[in-house]
Amino acid sequence: MATPLPDTHALAIPSPPAQAPGLAPWRIALRLALRCLRPTPRETRSTAPASTLGGAASIVLPIMTAYLPLLLATFAIDGLIMGFFVWAFHSKALGKYRIMDERPMKVAKKTQILVMGFNLVFSVGVTFGTLYLLADRLMTTVETPVWLIALQAVGVLVVYDFIYYGAHRLMHNKKLMRYVHGVHHRARYPSALESLYLSPIETFVGLALLVIATLMIGPVHVYALAAAFFVYSTMNIMVHSGLLFPNPLMKPFNALAKKHFHHHWDHFDKNFSSLTPLPDLLFRSAF
Repeated sequence: MATPLPDTHALAIPSPPAQAPGLAPWRIALRLALRCLRPTPRETRSTAPASTLGGAASIVLPIMTAYLPLLLATFAIDGLIMGFFVWAFHSKALGKYRIMDERPMKVAKKTQILVMGFNLVFSVGVTFGTLYLLADRLMTTVETPVWLIALQAVGVLVVYDFIYYGAHRLMHNKKLMRYVHGVHHRARYPSALESLYLSPIETFVGLALLVIATLMIGPVHVYALAAAFFVYSTMNIMVHSGLLFPNPLMKPFNALAKKHFHHHWDHFDKNFSSLTPLPDLLFRSAF
């Protein structure tokens, strides 16, 4: 019986795909930058089945074991920083460095304590929950050069600063201001403690934006995320301090604290940035 001839269509060499339209130079640069910030290709990440409890634990637990002490250290240091700024704001010795004389919030003390206490517990819970659920997406323990760890931390903070700027401006929409961000703005003359006086929705949004910024670049090294989280949480306390210290080393922090004070006090449509004045300068909302 004659052997059937091979299907010429099956043996045909596929033609190359149509060339995609050229990308703008800034898009190419952004893709290259994000690729360089990743310590390893995504294909080398663990493929253990995350759907099973054992598989998920095998991925998450080593990362959390490395990151957890750093997170607890951040909470401890920030607690000391918060305590110092609260004491300094109310003390006779350092009270002279207040931006403005102390003016208590027009909210009952009991309500203030409840709101701030709830937000503290809520933020810690969201932080731990998010880290457990997304640990392998956010972080890696792969050996990474120190310079790259530093670059990753800076990258996360820069991305966060810009997306927070957009979210902050959006929260000044009348409806969001009334039901969400307006809670925080009841502190017209903020001190460090008032950094915790805000709606739980706003607390969640702030943490979610940091997670989004990390996912856009990550997974980053555990030390990079630890450094980024430390700067994020510490700066939130310092910009609400309501204090201007004369030490030259404090000048950058004084400038940010003063800008944020004016955002609370008399320029609600200015100074939306969180970590640096760069977004405000670029979008002409700096005061």
